[in-house]
Amino acid sequence: MVTKSLERKLFIILEMLTDNNGVLLEDFSDELGVSTRSIRNYLKQLQEEIPKEIVEIVKNNNSEYKLNIKNQEKFQEILELNRRQKQKFSQLNNPEERVDYLINRLVGLDEIVTIDDLAEEMNVGRTTLVKDLKKVDQKLEEYGLILKRKTNSGIKIEGDEINLRLIILEHICKTYDDARILLENSDIITKKDIIKLQEQIVTNLKENKFGVTEALINNLIRYIAVMLLRISNNKKIISLQSQYKIIKESEEYLIGKTIKNLIEELCNIEIDDLEVIFIVMPLLGRNAPLYHEVLRNLTIGENITTLRKQIFKKVFEFTGLSLEEDEQLIQSLEYHLYYALNRLVLNIKYKNPMLKEIKEKYKLPYEVAKIAATVIEEKYDIEVEEDEIGYLALHFGTYVERASKSSIKIKNAAIICGTGLGTAQLLSMKLKKILGEEIKFKSFSDLDFTENLANKYDMIFTLVDLNININVPIIKITSIFDESQLKGEIESQIFLNKTNEQINDTKPDILNGMLDKKLVFYLKENNFKSNLEKMLDSLIKSNIVSSEFKKRVIEREKKAGTAFGGYIALPHAVDEKVNNVIVAYGILDKLLIVDGKEVGLIILMVIPSESQNSQDMIVKTYQEIIDLSSNKKIVQKLIKTKSYKEFKEILGRR
Repeated sequence: MVTKSLERKLFIILEMLTDNNGVLLEDFSDELGVSTRSIRNYLKQLQEEIPKEIVEIVKNNNSEYKLNIKNQEKFQEILELNRRQKQKFSQLNNPEERVDYLINRLVGLDEIVTIDDLAEEMNVGRTTLVKDLKKVDQKLEEYGLILKRKTNSGIKIEGDEINLRLIILEHICKTYDDARILLENSDIITKKDIIKLQEQIVTNLKENKFGVTEALINNLIRYIAVMLLRISNNKKIISLQSQYKIIKESEEYLIGKTIKNLIEELCNIEIDDLEVIFIVMPLLGRNAPLYHEVLRNLTIGENITTLRKQIFKKVFEFTGLSLEEDEQLIQSLEYHLYYALNRLVLNIKYKNPMLKEIKEKYKLPYEVAKIAATVIEEKYDIEVEEDEIGYLALHFGTYVERASKSSIKIKNAAIICGTGLGTAQLLSMKLKKILGEEIKFKSFSDLDFTENLANKYDMIFTLVDLNININVPIIKITSIFDESQLKGEIESQIFLNKTNEQINDTKPDILNGMLDKKLVFYLKENNFKSNLEKMLDSLIKSNIVSSEFKKRVIEREKKAGTAFGGYIALPHAVDEKVNNVIVAYGILDKLLIVDGKEVGLIILMVIPSESQNSQDMIVKTYQEIIDLSSNKKIVQKLIKTKSYKEFKEILGRR
């Protein structure tokens, strides 16, 4: 068994192997910031530290490293020992670790400490420490704390006790394991009693019909741990800032008092009533519960509904997305805002473990969430951090998912086929699988199908060219065997809303389907505004958009720039003149700096007015533009084009 603690880097590797079923060298390298060659040495060193009789590090056929645990009990002892020592890791190899160490060191001090003493203690130079302390200043400012510097004397953190505890939660007691180890190491409460306390809290919350999740309980234990540690060091809450006083009026306050009583009985200590405020904070700041019964008992105040309406208004103003008709989004977002505002006002920070994935895969919802965040920031004079924006994006993501589906209701549809019943039946089966079993299909030969018959159906799917003039959507199908292509053709043509013409472009692509020579401009002006105005004037002259549209676009640009990243700017506005979404392109002859970003391609989006617009179409268009902005190689090639033909060819390669 390992009797000495592992080096920090080795323990990080061990934890990564423990938490994953296979880890690549590159993953270790990214985490530790060293070469893969160094990682191989670390893996070898780690295996030398831990006997193979307990656990063996093996490499599979996919070049992934994993653990082959042979003695689970002793392996668990290794983990427990090193997790206990994790608080004492003080190699401080990077600024982030040093900042955490400094906060941990300074928040517990009654007396002043000199910079020289700290530098010697941390084994770093005075210049390095001074730089680190500037970063500490920035972190403290987020919590209304200051690092007091006294000439010829030293430094000390000063500020409100609750704010001191909040920064401890962010930088020292970050996880449930951190809380448990801190409590056990300080002999305040045993591991057995921690589990007993958790069970009692869960029982009490359920009795009060309070939504209980593992994340909530783990977070509550973190707050309780910090409270007990501070009390044991005689660091008590002696006064309350105004934003915390309202907590006493909440229903959660009564639950907090019960939890206080449970802790007093278990730990045989007395806790002041003011401490209940700190216990209640994670209950008020939790994520919206999943239980409908809990939500039904929740009263949403007028302030939340007003905020939600202001968010929807700004989202429509900036994107053309009309959210007011989505009852599911209204309800879920208001519930979320109720708890999110508690977190923001009380300065409770929740790490979002899905943030990276949300930003990568929910690009449009994340952009909408950023607009929502600006409304909250302006209204409440608080900063909404990325983690909270990510949580907001999840709600807008459900809207996008719903809006991405066709809004056209089909009850009866006709199938036109020139090759017999078998082909028609196969197509009918495929269409039902894609569009729904409830749709009634009837098959016709192309020779028997007339305009009178056509007008009896909601939609027509044809495998042959039809020479009829009707107001019913006609979808031309080119492949019935490739299901993904078939689905793409249907979606593309429905979203494009081409009701009076057959579509021969088989690409399942909205932007390609919209492309028109009249909408592509090669621009040579010296600044962004002049290029944009030239596009707008050309569109007005061609009777494609109204003069009011130009005014709205320019006004929109004044409020906030539209440089989107990926060399793209995305100006957009609503225009009552148009019935469908229109996308125009302006290719600049040189890169221009717009809002600090390089722009070489203007994508101008014309959005139908609220009464006319097709939300599914707007969503699809935004998604494709966002995807395009992520493909820098294609964008660069589009910027280098010299003709419409070349532009169309490259856009079609995506």
